[in-house]
Amino acid sequence: MKKIHFYPCLIRRLLIIISCVCFASGCSATAGNTADNQARSKPAVQKQRAVQIIVKFRDNVSDPSRPEFVDELSAAVGAKISYFRPMSGGAHVFRVETGLNHVNVKDILEKLSGRQDVLYAEPDAMMKHH
Repeated sequence: MKKIHFYPCLIRRLLIIISCVCFASGCSATAGNTADNQARSKPAVQKQRAVQIIVKFRDNVSDPSRPEFVDELSAAVGAKISYFRPMSGGAHVFRVETGLNHVNVKDILEKLSGRQDVLYAEPDAMMKHH
């Protein structure tokens, strides 16, 4: 009678299956923990959003990026404004923090345009050629 040796092959297959199951359960546990950690680390308050505006000043404004001048602009419009970058042609880009306050950018632009030292203020929007 011939003896069949299928046990080593069966044991090897069984070990492979057990290893795959252990690996898969470990990956899903890690993914679950990562998702839990991300959910816990998210702030309860919504992130602040910023809208960019372009402002061109008259010649008497030498450096609109100065922190004191930016603070003065913020106080004048009643919203947090930060300097972003200069543009070609002498205009400057500012960011208006809108956050949860639902700041009306149109009102801010009107307030800035009414200042004596401002030539114009407009939203920084992508221009499309039609």
